[in-house]
Amino acid sequence: MATFAGLATLVLVDGTRQQGIATLRSGRPEPGGPRPWSGSFRPDDPGADLVGSVGANLPIELPTGETGEVVLAGVEGAGQDAAVRLVGSGPPPF
Repeated sequence: MATFAGLATLVLVDGTRQQGIATLRSGRPEPGGPRPWSGSFRPDDPGADLVGSVGANLPIELPTGETGEVVLAGVEGAGQDAAVRLVGSGPPPF
């Protein structure tokens, strides 16, 4: 199981690039399938409109230059306490 915690950029449906802190973790690989991964993202901008991107496949960019695809599973909290639940799609970028 691998983990990542640090700065990341989430590219929303409208093309807006939201920087923030991502906490990501991978699980055990499925037989014959990719390693599942998930986590959360807290945007630096408390006014970021993340609700409009819920359910969408979006790229998440890590400072290492790696990029992964995530589905926004939901938004919890509001303002500075807002966090997005992420479900990885494809191989983890960490």
